[in-house]
Amino acid sequence: DLDESAEVWLRRVATERPSSLYPVPESIGVVVSLSHVKPDLLLELSEAYYIEKPDPDDHRFGWGHSALHDDGIRDFRHGGSFGFGPPQAAWYYGPFYRLLSASPGKAVAFINRLLDQAALFRVTEASERHVDSPIDWSTHQCVTLTLTERSGSRHYVGDGHVWSWYRGTSVGPYACMSALLALEKYIDALHEEVGIPIPTIVDLLLTDCNNLAVPGLLAGFLTRHLDDAGELLDPFLAEVAVWHLETGRVTTEGSFRVRDSDADSRTGQDRRRYSPHDTVGWMVVNARVHGDNARLEALETVGQELLASARRAVEERVQGSTGDVDAPEHDVGEAEDADQYLALVGSWAAEFTAANYGASTVDDHVVIQFERPHAIEQILAPRNEELAAVAELYRLQADYALKNETPHKWPVAPLAEDIATARRLIETNPPAGFAWPENPVVAVAAAAIRSHTTGEVDLDLDDLAWAAELVLQGAENPHVDGFSSSSSLFSMGADRAAAIGVPLLLLDKFDDLGLDQQRLRAALTALGSSLYDEVRTAFAAGCEPLWDAGCELGVDGQCRRHASAWHAVESSLGAARLGSWDFETQSRAPAHLEGPYAQGLEAVPADELLLNRLRMPVVCTNAARSVPCLAHAAEELAGPLWKAHLRSLDHWWREGYDHLSERHQAPVTKLFIDLAANGQRDVLDNHLRAFASNPQALHMFMHSFATVFSYDEERRRSLTDFWVPALSTALDAIGDGTALFDDSASWSDYAIAALLPTPQIKSEDFDPDATLNRCRETWADPDSFRDVIDGWLTLAKGEPKAADAVAQFARTASLEWQSSTGLDWLEAIIDGTFGSFSSRCWFVTNWLGELRASGGLTGPEIARYRRIVDGLAAGGDSTAVGLQQLEE
Repeated sequence: DLDESAEVWLRRVATERPSSLYPVPESIGVVVSLSHVKPDLLLELSEAYYIEKPDPDDHRFGWGHSALHDDGIRDFRHGGSFGFGPPQAAWYYGPFYRLLSASPGKAVAFINRLLDQAALFRVTEASERHVDSPIDWSTHQCVTLTLTERSGSRHYVGDGHVWSWYRGTSVGPYACMSALLALEKYIDALHEEVGIPIPTIVDLLLTDCNNLAVPGLLAGFLTRHLDDAGELLDPFLAEVAVWHLETGRVTTEGSFRVRDSDADSRTGQDRRRYSPHDTVGWMVVNARVHGDNARLEALETVGQELLASARRAVEERVQGSTGDVDAPEHDVGEAEDADQYLALVGSWAAEFTAANYGASTVDDHVVIQFERPHAIEQILAPRNEELAAVAELYRLQADYALKNETPHKWPVAPLAEDIATARRLIETNPPAGFAWPENPVVAVAAAAIRSHTTGEVDLDLDDLAWAAELVLQGAENPHVDGFSSSSSLFSMGADRAAAIGVPLLLLDKFDDLGLDQQRLRAALTALGSSLYDEVRTAFAAGCEPLWDAGCELGVDGQCRRHASAWHAVESSLGAARLGSWDFETQSRAPAHLEGPYAQGLEAVPADELLLNRLRMPVVCTNAARSVPCLAHAAEELAGPLWKAHLRSLDHWWREGYDHLSERHQAPVTKLFIDLAANGQRDVLDNHLRAFASNPQALHMFMHSFATVFSYDEERRRSLTDFWVPALSTALDAIGDGTALFDDSASWSDYAIAALLPTPQIKSEDFDPDATLNRCRETWADPDSFRDVIDGWLTLAKGEPKAADAVAQFARTASLEWQSSTGLDWLEAIIDGTFGSFSSRCWFVTNWLGELRASGGLTGPEIARYRRIVDGLAAGGDSTAVGLQQLEE
């Protein structure tokens, strides 16, 4: 329907209100059509939308004040996700790939203008952004490179994030990342399918380029095509800043990503992980094997240029120049540091010389490795010693501190050797290159105490004394990060490890150490009343062996084994009350809760109960009920404490205020499961009934159980016996669902779906597929739900999330069950309203596709399957349309 008047109107919109143009570059139909009919118009409108022009009256742009978080680029209007669902950036987002296909030169120029502005905004403050004036790129943070004869010496603006935009592994505008992903796909096709020479492609991309993102993409493109790159990578490798940028990209390649998976299927994908060291080694060895002496000489020259660039960087740092990206990672202005730095880069430069490579035989294979020249090795010796110490600390951190939340995974076999290493590192001057060396060292000490307690190792008195001293120091000197929030993800802190080890010092195995009991009591109290939830959660785990120990009265008449730990438990309750609003600080400060706590808790309103302060006492109090010296006090406290926990959960989960709730609720969740397994379901049932009109709390409550069952194989054995009665209790309390659906927070669909147990994945799980496979092998018996499922299906009717829950649950059952009962459940929930489910389910169509591929559909099941697929397709579900096409 495009005509001259429509074009005029669109250009007027581009001038007067460009932010309204988003349906043009973000509509697939519009992009496909315009790229064929009017590519120049599509480019003009896309540029007007994505590149946000400055408006002195628009304070979002920060004219006249700092706007550090504004990137000058309008983002996509569609949503994306990190790891699950659609990606945040992809080559097929926006108009970029279509424009490149329709008008390559103009499209590359547009993408460069887009990246130029984004890079400039990335490295400058608002007062320095003069995007309407001629820009002196050299005055901004940049890298100066001469990449080709045609491009000449040029200042490329940006930082490490800009350099990595094309991989979607850094911070920046997703539109820019998508443009780069499209550009990478396009130039791969130009070279591999059309046969365009690489030098031509490089010149095309560098024309009018002033950003560091395109050189970053080209470095990756050339590395992936090393066989065809020739000498084009030499200018990159001759600049020390590029070594730092590319090394930074490689080291963060797997830790974070927002790109689509197609970006990881390019030619030479295995070379994405090549560092500059790997690339240079490949070049030198390849030239040596082919007897290319001219190339070897050229590579030696590149090495000399690299060292020269490092010397310039040192001189500029000394002179206070701040234009270029900082190459050194430490202050090379100091003479000693500068010498060390130049020696380090000299070592890199030596990698360009074939004479510095030696061959050896390993398992009948010839291995060629770089051997650092002796003179450089001597200069770097002090640095190498420090790096070795830092490496040891990182190893201990990985083996111990990062496992503080799972102390049963602390290694045992190498413990004696690791204790010696930790003692040596902490007793000498810890290396400056490692922040907080106490974290891994205290974790080793806590592991030593725990392993000695369990009898897995038998440590001598000297090592035990050292370990005890370290964990006590960890408890006495917590690292406070300056934030008032008690929620934390810093599991490797020394106080976290200390919370596991210090309670064990009360056991008789450590009596020979002659510890100061007052100091031990104070350390326990510090841990029990810690600001951080992680510490108190770890404290509850650390106390578990203690509650099984026999009582022993001390000279003061108190139990030597349990009194101090119980005092620490109560200390957490003392801080479990929230005070009134303070207008001066604009917050609610904690208010001290006076004892006796059994009576005090009942008088505290729900909105004044600090839920996070109740969890550790709930767990420890339940355990203390079986300890003779604590049984009476624990029994008296248990009832009021459970009631307080219920009131607090009901209030704060309804409000949505419980950051990282599932992480710290897990010990209480496990307690519910264990109590139910022992026939004590009253507390669980009370919570379920209370949440019948609180869908957000019900969802979080049931989700926490599903997560525990997903990761705890031992408890998973009781999943069926736990869940079926729990579902029955919940359905009886919910009734017709009136109170659940009336909740203004609209969490009812989540709550209903959560009532069916489905495997859940933690965000920190590095192998979710393996977790899901284990769960699916040993999940609940689906036939055990026969007597209670009708009530749930009635409640779930018309809810897409419930349909997804069926799909996830069905994957844990046999193919026979999936193709019969599973499809019955799904059809009952859809109830003929396919339009309400089409494109609103994440898992249903995937499950249906798997079911079809399995060959488990026969006879009537095929008809039911096709009826569901046809209905979803008619409602506009594109994935269901694909399933239809498989039937043709």
